[in-house]
Amino acid sequence: MGKNMLQKLNRLRGPIRDRVTRLNKAAESYEPPATPEESEIILNQKLQNVLELKAQMKKLLADYLDLPESINLEEPLEVIYTMEEEIEDLQVKFKILLTKYCKAPNADNVPMTVHKPNLKIPDLPLPEFTGKYEEYESFKTQFMSIIGNNQSLNDNQKCCYLKASLKGDAKLIASTQDTFQSLLSALDARYQNKRAVIDTLIKNVLSVGKANDSPRQLRNLVDIIKRNLRALENLKLSRNNLSDALLVHILEGKIDSESQKLFQMENKSSEILSLACFLNFIEDRARILEGISKNCTTTVNSNSNKQFVKPKQNFSRPKSLIVNSHNKSKKCVLQNCDESHPLYRCFKFKSFKLSDRIDCVQRNKLCKKCLSFHPNTNCKSKYNCFMCGDSHNSLLHDDSKINNKNNSCREEENTPLCASPHSSTTQVEQTATSFCCSTFLNRKSILLCTARVFIRNKENKFVPVRAILDSASEINIISSDCANFLGLKKEKLFLPVSGICGLTQNASRKVTTSLSNLNGNYQWDIELMVLPKITDFSPATRLDVSNLKIPENIQLADETFYIPQKVDLLLGCELFFEFIKADKIRLNDSRLILQDTCFGYIVAGSTEPIFQINNATSHCFLSRGMDTLDKTLRSFWEIENVTCDSSPISEELNYCNEHYEKTHYRNSEGRYVVQMPFKPEIEKLSLGDSYHMASKRLDNLWKRLNRDPTMKFLYSEFLREYKNLNHMEEITNCNLSNDDGYFLPHQGVLRPSSITTKLRVVFDASAKTTTGYSLNDLLCAGGVLQDDLFSILTRFRKHQYAFTV
Repeated sequence: MGKNMLQKLNRLRGPIRDRVTRLNKAAESYEPPATPEESEIILNQKLQNVLELKAQMKKLLADYLDLPESINLEEPLEVIYTMEEEIEDLQVKFKILLTKYCKAPNADNVPMTVHKPNLKIPDLPLPEFTGKYEEYESFKTQFMSIIGNNQSLNDNQKCCYLKASLKGDAKLIASTQDTFQSLLSALDARYQNKRAVIDTLIKNVLSVGKANDSPRQLRNLVDIIKRNLRALENLKLSRNNLSDALLVHILEGKIDSESQKLFQMENKSSEILSLACFLNFIEDRARILEGISKNCTTTVNSNSNKQFVKPKQNFSRPKSLIVNSHNKSKKCVLQNCDESHPLYRCFKFKSFKLSDRIDCVQRNKLCKKCLSFHPNTNCKSKYNCFMCGDSHNSLLHDDSKINNKNNSCREEENTPLCASPHSSTTQVEQTATSFCCSTFLNRKSILLCTARVFIRNKENKFVPVRAILDSASEINIISSDCANFLGLKKEKLFLPVSGICGLTQNASRKVTTSLSNLNGNYQWDIELMVLPKITDFSPATRLDVSNLKIPENIQLADETFYIPQKVDLLLGCELFFEFIKADKIRLNDSRLILQDTCFGYIVAGSTEPIFQINNATSHCFLSRGMDTLDKTLRSFWEIENVTCDSSPISEELNYCNEHYEKTHYRNSEGRYVVQMPFKPEIEKLSLGDSYHMASKRLDNLWKRLNRDPTMKFLYSEFLREYKNLNHMEEITNCNLSNDDGYFLPHQGVLRPSSITTKLRVVFDASAKTTTGYSLNDLLCAGGVLQDDLFSILTRFRKHQYAFTV
């Protein structure tokens, strides 16, 4: 890469040398025209060309210095320095010719109204300098190009412009003489302090503020780092592996935890990560977040005083509330407050007594929930009082009313309130269930087992989502928003889901995907039922974890378990006990338990909430498969009827049968051979390039195998056996640019607990090529060859004797 860049720069150097040679010949053979005005125009143009060449040489020199240290630059730099000297000599020659053939007119004969050279100067804003060391070189370069090198200005005019450009501390500097050169020399003596500049630039890098998952803040972090490092490189300070490792370590702590996890997932190599790799990841992360926020925002009530935008499909972070900037400029409602802020942020309003605050709201006819100018019935705010949960702002909460209400309702606190089902169904093929009951919340708040898990999306990338681990559920559930966000293919089914109190919800779709933990050393294939919503935010209110003594050396499965957030998945009993590990920690002076799992330690138990909410919701999950009476009776008669009619043959299945009859044969080794059943409309479909996709998948597989020697050994044994059985053979002459073939990616599913097959290798013929089609898209699916277990058992019982293995 470095040698190619060096050759490119050497080629760019040739045209510059040719222009220098031509301008040198023009200067030596210059013949003045008839009038001095024409001579001035020609020489000024030539001089402008020389200045452009000088700027190009400066940029070319900077590009040479950016090359890696391993490249020998002694010869190219010597040529560059020689050309710079030639350009400077050329500049002097044209200035001498300009002085010789273009005499300045007598000042006494020039009208006072003619100042042509000064006409365009006011159009350009003067650069400003406030006294920051790191900004001085940039300021001086801009000022000298606009004012300092302007030959039409005299020394006094340049001095006036320079004084006008100085601001702040720089304006206080004094010079020995009141001239332009004297003032410029004083600035150089003060601010051309290389050590102070370097200290400031390093401080800017190390003190960069933390960035959350906002695209603007992430890009701001990248811009600050690049700007200051570029300035350090201009001061002849070079970076190396040690400086990159230190900066990556420091800057990784400046980004949010979710970005840190994704960065570690993308860079699983044990090699030292470069700073360029980290900054590229941050820029990609900002671009992805910006795309998600643009596609997942909805404007509500655009005619009201406030406008809320909330993300619909954002599973990597909590929802955010954005208020229009024009609201910030609104003056406070209080007459004695001159600041511009909403009423609920006014410190003076907060300092009032409760009765005065209520009187202020009633007197100004404000909304009791959001304290804005609109009736209570039109309020779009979804937040209620944090103290009691009623429909008013927390600043208007009255403890006395709540205490009276609690005393009157104390006898009813332990009575559960269950919702009855709103509808029932008579045509039931399968039934399963779910769940929710509501009761008054006691002083304790119960924590459900939540974890951050990683699920594969349609692009075969693992995306973090928040899941509840529930051992009382027979099925796994995913919210419809999350399924749409992941872009998973949905399959039709009819599955009524019901549970406690018989509340029923029909599931009409399911998805199949893979589940993984953060490190990727555990993976499961999982089937998820799609429901509109799993539960409300969990936990219901923010919990007080300030007194919890959680060990620092453990990794939590959900680091923000105490903050109310959306739940995307519910993982049931099918995999629950595969997640659980042996280690368990009970926190002192608490009823919380830390249980080790494949995703990290989950937190469960009871603790104190920050806000007591009397009408909060308790959640009880139960999703189970069960047979209805109709299903049981139908199965009873199906058992007796074992000679049922075959299902009608579809057109595609008929085509596959005919294809098999025509193309199959038995070779000399005794093996059956059959051609692939491509679809009849194969002319309309075509496979594109699949090599790069398969190669990338193979690289990721090698990284995983290098981390797990046991899996690497099992994988190698499988491939060796595959080759010995002649199921595959090595291809020596393969045209990678040919789109007629198809490279089949594969991956391993490791189950250490399995007795027979610990590693199962899966070949993915559904991987898309560049045309958007995969091999499976071009092949007919055919019919189901295996009978279901029920049919096998019913046939098995017909015989008087049977053998089993």
